[in-house]
Amino acid sequence: MSPNRKYALLVVAFRAWLPLALICLLGLGYLANYGCSPTNLGVNYLQPISGGEVELPAREGKQTIANNGKTVFTAGIDEDFIRCGANESGVATPETRVRILELVKDADFATMFGSLAANVETLCLTQDQIISFVENHPDELSQGATFFLFKSKDQLFVAYVVQFDRVRLLAYIYRFEFDHVWRAGYPHRVVVLKPEA
Repeated sequence: MSPNRKYALLVVAFRAWLPLALICLLGLGYLANYGCSPTNLGVNYLQPISGGEVELPAREGKQTIANNGKTVFTAGIDEDFIRCGANESGVATPETRVRILELVKDADFATMFGSLAANVETLCLTQDQIISFVENHPDELSQGATFFLFKSKDQLFVAYVVQFDRVRLLAYIYRFEFDHVWRAGYPHRVVVLKPEA
């Protein structure tokens, strides 16, 4: 085979494999940066804060953020709680311990909550419990954002609580699948149910 023909075959092979190689490299980079790998469970995206557990009292489960949170979230409540159908009352809950963790590695919601449990629904609070936490443990809220996972009408949502002016609080809502990557450089916190022993 002539050198020119060998060179031509190498060029053709290179052109054929280059796109595939680039796709693989980009895919691996995406997984590494944005946590889409199924091996996120156990990866330290979140770390408990010092003394990072509190106990919530028993709740009836009837209160929702949109209907009953106005005295707590005095800076405002996102109208999407109603527009997204995230205004369903929950079930009654006994005294419950919750964990408070801080985001230490960039992650979206699926990644940060998925690093704590294979079934993220086991981490959900009711909206009544979220209101209780904010009312009774305001000092545990982040200076950035504090995230609470909850379920309404068989859909997962994240309530996002921020301090508007270091006194008044705002409550926003995102769908769980919202893929924004939250940066660990800000003091974001996550509050979840503590798994039963």
